[in-house]
Amino acid sequence: MEFSLKTFALTLGITHFIQTIIFSYQYIVIRHYHGIGYWLLWSIAETVGFSFLFLRQIPYVQTVSIIMQNSMIVLGVIFLYIGIIRFFDRKINYWFIGSIYTIFILTFLYFLLIDDNIWIRGIIISFTLSIISLLTAHALFFWRPKYVASSANFSGVFFAIHGCFFMFRAILQMKDITFVHPFSLNPLNVVTYIDALFCSILWTYTLIIMINHRLNTEMKLAKEKMELIFNTSPDAAMITSLDDGTILYVNDGFISASGFTREEAIGKRTLDLEIWKSLEDREAMVSKLVRDGYLKNFEVIVRKKEGSTFHGIVSASIININDVPYMISITRDITERKMMEEQLQTMSITDELTGLYNRRGFFILGEQQLKVTERTKKPLLLFYIDLDKMKQINDEFGHKEGDQALIDVAYILKGVFRKSDVICRIGGDEFVVLGIEASNGAEDAILGRLYNMLDVFNSSRIRGYQLSLSIGIARYDPENPIELDQLLSKADENMYKQKKMKKDEISYLSA
Repeated sequence: MEFSLKTFALTLGITHFIQTIIFSYQYIVIRHYHGIGYWLLWSIAETVGFSFLFLRQIPYVQTVSIIMQNSMIVLGVIFLYIGIIRFFDRKINYWFIGSIYTIFILTFLYFLLIDDNIWIRGIIISFTLSIISLLTAHALFFWRPKYVASSANFSGVFFAIHGCFFMFRAILQMKDITFVHPFSLNPLNVVTYIDALFCSILWTYTLIIMINHRLNTEMKLAKEKMELIFNTSPDAAMITSLDDGTILYVNDGFISASGFTREEAIGKRTLDLEIWKSLEDREAMVSKLVRDGYLKNFEVIVRKKEGSTFHGIVSASIININDVPYMISITRDITERKMMEEQLQTMSITDELTGLYNRRGFFILGEQQLKVTERTKKPLLLFYIDLDKMKQINDEFGHKEGDQALIDVAYILKGVFRKSDVICRIGGDEFVVLGIEASNGAEDAILGRLYNMLDVFNSSRIRGYQLSLSIGIARYDPENPIELDQLLSKADENMYKQKKMKKDEISYLSA
C-alpha cells in the first residue's frame, strides 16, 4: 500500500508536469491574457513540490526536501489564486496574500527547525491550503465576468469542496496524531491524494474552458463590432473573392449606393452585376492589392443597377476566410467632389464675365494644341483682337455698358469661329483666338465673316456707340516652330499696327 501512495504522488507529479506543458503553450499563444503566466507558475511549483516529496526520505537532504516540498506546493496554489484574480482583470492584494504565505513559512520553519513537530506542520499546511482554496472559490463565485460564469461556477464548487476538505483534514489532524507522514497508510491520506489528483485535473480542464469562453466571447464581440461598423458605414462595403469577384457580403451602404438588394448581390460576381464601368478597373485594383498588400484611394467609376454611374474612391485589403483570400473593400461616392473639382478647374481657366477661356486657359490649351500640330504638321492661325475705344465706352456709358460690350464681342467671336478653335479673353479688352488646322487663305475668309457679323450686329443694336475691333494675325508653321508666347507677341504686334493705321486714318480724315 505504501507503494500505492507513492504511485499516487508520482502520478500527481507527472500530472503537474503535463499541466506545465499545457500552460506553457497557452502562455505563448495568448500571453496578453493576464493570469495565464501565474497558472504556469502553479504547475511548475507543484511539479517541483511533488518531486521533492520523494527526496525527503534521504537523510542528507531531508530537511531541505521538506521545506521545498511544502513551500512549493503552498506557493503553487497561491499562484493559482493570483492567476484567477488577474485573469478576471481584478487587482490583487499582494500584501494580503503575501502575509498569508509569510505566516505559513515562518510557522512551518519554526516547527521544523526549532521545534520539530510534524503533527503541527501538517495542521498548518492543511489550514493554509484550506484558506487559499476557499479564497479562490470566493473569487470564482463573486468576481468572475459573465462570459465565464458557467465554467467559473463549476470550478468554484470544486475549489470550495477542496477547501472544506482540507479544513476537515486539519480538524481531524488535531484530534488524531497518526495522520502525520505523507505516505502513512490511512484513509485520510488516501483521500487526500485522490482529492489532489482529481482537483488538479479538474482545475486544469475548467481553466482551459474559461480561456476558451473568453476567446469565444471576445471573438463574438469583435465580430459583432465589425459587423456593426461594416453595416452602419455610409460607404459601400463588400467582401468579394479575390480570384473572380464573387460577392460574399455587402453592407447597407452598398445597397443604397448601387441599388442592388443583398439577395441580388450575394453569390454573384461583380462582373455579372456589371458594377464596373471599366473591367480594367477591377483588374488594376486586384493587381495593386496583391502586389502591395493593400489598396488606398483608388479611383473608379461604378455603375448602378439602373445604369447610371458615380465616381468612387476605393480602399481595400486582403482577408483570409477558411484559408481562402478575399478582398474587403470600402467605396466612397466622390461624385460631388469630382463635380466640384471640375467646376474649380473650369473656373480657373474660364473668364467669369464672357464665359470664354482666360489667359491661363489659353496657355494650357494652346500648349496642348502646339503639340498636336507638331504631329499633324498642320498650321495654326492666331488672332489677336482688341476692342477699340473701350475706355471711351466706360467713361461715357459706364462700366456696366463696358462689360456688356465685352460680352457682345465674345458672342460675335463664338459665332464666327469653330468650336474646335480656342477662343479666349486674354485680359481687359483684348481677345485671342487660336484657329485650328488653318489652310492657306483662311485668314481672309475668317476676317470676312468676322467683319460681316460685326456689321450685322452693330446695325441691329441701337446704342450710342458701335463695336470696332483691331485685329492682328500670326501664322504658326510647324516646320519652323516657335514658342506660344512668341506667336502671341507677333499677333499682338500686328494688331497694334492695324490700330495705329486706324488712328492715322482718322487723323487724316479729321484734317
